[in-house]
Parts: sequence; C-alpha cells; structure tokens
Amino acid sequence: MKMKKSNTIAPPPGRRERLKAATRARIIKSALSLLSKQEYSATTIEQITEAADVGKGTYFNYFPTKEHLLNEVGEEQLSIIKAIDENTLVKSADTKKVFKNLFFVLAKLFIEKPILARNLILANLSNESARELMAENIKKRTQWLTKLVKKGQELGSIRRDIKPEMVAYWYQHIHFGNLMYWSLQPTEMIKNWVQFSFEQFWNSVATEPHNAATDRPRAKG
Repeated sequence: MKMKKSNTIAPPPGRRERLKAATRARIIKSALSLLSKQEYSATTIEQITEAADVGKGTYFNYFPTKEHLLNEVGEEQLSIIKAIDENTLVKSADTKKVFKNLFFVLAKLFIEKPILARNLILANLSNESARELMAENIKKRTQWLTKLVKKGQELGSIRRDIKPEMVAYWYQHIHFGNLMYWSLQPTEMIKNWVQFSFEQFWNSVATEPHNAATDRPRAKG
C-alpha cells in the first residue's frame, strides 16, 4: 500500500534558532564590512568578533576559520544561482534574459566593493583551505548552471554542439575574469564592460548570435 505524502507544514524556527541565525548573520555582515575596507591579511578574527559584538568562542561555533567565513560570499552567490530553476525557462527568449540577469546580479556585489573582490581572489591564491572551499563551490555552481544550459539547448536557444558543462564553465570563467580585472583596476567603465563581456559570451553559445559591436564599452569623454 502506498503511503500518502504528508502535507504537514514545518513549524517556524523557535527563538533559539532565530537567535543563532541572527548571530551568524551579524558575524558575516561585520566580516564583509571589514573586508570591503581593508586587506584580507590585515583583517583578524579579533576585529571581526569585536565588530559583531561576540566572543571568539561564539565565532568558532559558527566558522572554524577565517576562510570559511569568506566563503560565505561564494555560498551567497550559489544560493542566487540555485534560486533559478530550469522550469523558469519556458520559451527560447527566456534563456538569454535569465543568463544575463544572473550575470549582472553576480557581478553587482563586486562592482560596489572592489576591495572585497581583491580579498576574495587573494584568499584563494594564498590559502589551501580557501581554494578547497571555492573549488567545491564552483563545482556546485556548475551543476546548477548546467541544468539551465540543458534547458536552453532543449528550447533551441543554446547550441547543442557544445557540452552543457563547458558552457557553464565558460560562463563562470568570464565572470571571474571580470572579477580579477575589476579588483586590480576599478574603473567607471565596469558596467559597460560587464554588458560587453556577457554579449560576447552569448554570441559564442547562442544558436543565433547577433552583432554586438554596438555593445562595446565606451570610455566617458
């Protein structure tokens, strides 16, 4: 006999869970605020706990290292990607719009905070733990992006002669390339450049690429 699925709604989190979530969020916010203003190596756990108004013991209850906390940036961006279900794409025209909007949302945090972008890169270049965390994060991102790519291929908006995993990786390579450039040389052109780089990506994978010459970034006169 088949069991009926339960329609029971999970109870809302209790006071203890809400307090824990609030404390964790406060630590993350304080850390990212510091890392948006000063270098990664100069940012200590003591500074983070003081800004968050928590003890070091409390900090280590949530994050075993400073690298785990910085990885929250990647986790936040992963959650943004995971919020887009492949069922969002119901017609061919949706595909570019979804990928473009996501591209700009992922770039927004770093456009506003170039020092944070540089710190994220420095941590991953200099720390093995940070690299391992980022590698796992990228693996998860790729899995979710691949689902979107496959749906786009089914709709006929993305070329089928390219493996969907390669499209997902290419999408991220361009994003991280922009991140590197922006962290080293912030410029007023960045928003135009993000637009231009996305259009070049899309032209390389779309079934009907268009001429993006008019989308080239322009310096202000």
